[in-house]
Amino acid sequence: MNHVIKIPQESRIKCSLGILEYAIADIIQHFKKPVSIEEISQYSHESNENIRVIIEQLRELEYIQVAPRSGKLTVTNIWRQVSKIDKCKDEVNPLVELIKQSILSTERKIDRSDYQWSGGEGRIADELSKKLISSHRIKTGNEPTNEDIINSFCLIIDNLPEFHELNFSLSRINSDYNGVISHVRSKLKGKGKIIAGANAINDAINQL
Repeated sequence: MNHVIKIPQESRIKCSLGILEYAIADIIQHFKKPVSIEEISQYSHESNENIRVIIEQLRELEYIQVAPRSGKLTVTNIWRQVSKIDKCKDEVNPLVELIKQSILSTERKIDRSDYQWSGGEGRIADELSKKLISSHRIKTGNEPTNEDIINSFCLIIDNLPEFHELNFSLSRINSDYNGVISHVRSKLKGKGKIIAGANAINDAINQL
């Protein structure tokens, strides 16, 4: 079974990190700006206390640094080197095309045949898929498959908040990721649904 984007296991083992610790460092890196413990907690759905324990471990290994005044976190050059992935192997993200197909699928309950997919949408789909992957890793401790991520994505676009549904935009969904996920989680809990593969949204939801 093919995994979407794998944590580089050789680097992870060499760094003596578990999947959760590696995923937290990866989240800090992908924010691309100094980030607070609270923001990491909100994004990962881990408690502030757990995040602080992991942060201390990553600091001791010199993988992250803490700003003296704000207390916000960034990764170090040491982390960037050990976490570097071979671009030749990973430059094509198969999820981008699968996300496009899911949006335009005639089987969707909402017709989006007039939706225009541009070159920029591919970049946004790539970013969104990485957020879904990180959510899955944090919740399960495992690597998701293509099917896991696409099931989660379809669950989201089939249960969007009204504003996002009426003004469908992959960019806005990506920008409002946490808000959209919270809405979908509440909506599905209200319906009493458990849907497999949605790894950050409770069982199905607990995994999104």
